[in-house]
Amino acid sequence: LFSFFFFVLLSSLLRPVLSSLPHLVILRAFSIIHLLSCPSSLRHPYGELPRWFASTKHAHRRKKASYLPPLACITTVCRLGIACLTHVSTMGWFFIIAVLVLVLLVAALLLVNVGKSTHKVDIDALEDAVPHDAAAVEPFTIAVPQHLLDDLQERLHRTRYPPAQEGVEWQAGADKEYIQELAEYWRTSFSWREHEAVLNEWPHFKTLIDDVDLHFIHERSSHEDATPILLVHGWPGSFYEFYKVIGPLAEPQRHGAPAGTPAFHVVVPSLPGYTFSSPYTKHGHGDVKQVAITLARLMRRLGYDKYMVQGGDWGGLIGSYLPLVDSHCRAIHLNFLITQPRNAIEFGKAIYTALLGTPQEKQALKDLKEFVVKGSGYSAIQRTKPQTLGFALSDSPVGLLAWIAEKFYEWGHTNGHMENSFTKNEVLTNVTLYWLTNSITSSTRLYYETEMSGRWGPIQGTVTVPVAAACFPKEVARIPRRMLEGAFNIVRYREFSHGGHFAALEQPNELVQDVREYTADLLNGRFEKQ
Repeated sequence: LFSFFFFVLLSSLLRPVLSSLPHLVILRAFSIIHLLSCPSSLRHPYGELPRWFASTKHAHRRKKASYLPPLACITTVCRLGIACLTHVSTMGWFFIIAVLVLVLLVAALLLVNVGKSTHKVDIDALEDAVPHDAAAVEPFTIAVPQHLLDDLQERLHRTRYPPAQEGVEWQAGADKEYIQELAEYWRTSFSWREHEAVLNEWPHFKTLIDDVDLHFIHERSSHEDATPILLVHGWPGSFYEFYKVIGPLAEPQRHGAPAGTPAFHVVVPSLPGYTFSSPYTKHGHGDVKQVAITLARLMRRLGYDKYMVQGGDWGGLIGSYLPLVDSHCRAIHLNFLITQPRNAIEFGKAIYTALLGTPQEKQALKDLKEFVVKGSGYSAIQRTKPQTLGFALSDSPVGLLAWIAEKFYEWGHTNGHMENSFTKNEVLTNVTLYWLTNSITSSTRLYYETEMSGRWGPIQGTVTVPVAAACFPKEVARIPRRMLEGAFNIVRYREFSHGGHFAALEQPNELVQDVREYTADLLNGRFEKQ
């Protein structure tokens, strides 16, 4: 829209000059400006050309391809209009403008409907088709063989550290001095067996779904009317992220909450390919939407005909897809939501927010841009060449520690020191889970498969179930409410004063209280008309 009206204005002002130029020059100039002004969502990941021109290999699987007809219409008509402007009378000029505006309005209406519908999978039918023995849910106990712990000790003892520049610290990646300190603590003081015993206090299970040996915690509340809730982690987290919130959610009174506080049947899966869950076996079968389908089947297998979801990072994206693929998912509570403008109205909201939004909204957008420019290199590697990265991270425990610990430092509300938000034991327990299960490479394949399927980025659909957004100040993506409302039915948007990307681990009490309050409102029917 902007490129079109820019050229209308330019043509009217420079009509004498344009009329003397060859048509080809004018049309090529418009083509270049149009490509440069395309929304970033329509470009190749590296920004050279729109995706359709860069590659058509996966075009049949890309929802974004539905943008093509209206955009092609706009491009073609605008090119013809610009050419005509140099040779048409004044009345003809106004007639052409009127026709072009009408075409643009129709195209805008088409764009409004892009992404509004996503095919729901019949989860019940999928579960009914599973043979009884294959649908078994088996108890699982974490019991790491001793030889893996001995091998870890030996590797830590033989670590060779890279050189580092003075005064750089965390700016160029993981800080060498702190990683050495953490690795030495890992070798001499960290006791896996103690943490393994703590983890085994929760009831663990495994079941086979979509060829994945899926691991999960299932803590049923003593309250029979409790609300089923699925807690979904992301990368580089794990099911361990939620160890502080499982008890308070399942048994609120035992953790100091007053009578009448909502209770939950808590399900905490390990994502496919993460820690104790095996990965998907086939390439092309493991993107973010497929994970949502697998987790939806898990909830049906456990007998829950309705449930809600809480998640961050990949858990936020998977949680966003769950109500799109499964009608049994009735509400979601997320501390990580992303979107991008998908039509003229949403573009207008984004521009308004960037120019006239509150200082907090402008800062959030500035921080997001900073993250995309300087903090997303890991993502580019993991969604393009995860296997190459895996050779290094699967062979060096300190390499793995640095790769993961840097994200905890950067994405947490650490204020210059890791242990302002996380203890050494918390960081090392999470890293050790990845190391002992050799799952770092399979975990990063979620990035790769999602990129290859064309679903990298915001969800392809509109979430109509109630959505609660918990916004923590050091979250890497804090999207202002007005920009989220096009893709999500936002009924609650709360901003917190402290915390970051790993909300359940950093601010468990605040997160639990927010989930409780949101659920109480849901149960009281507060959002039924919204």
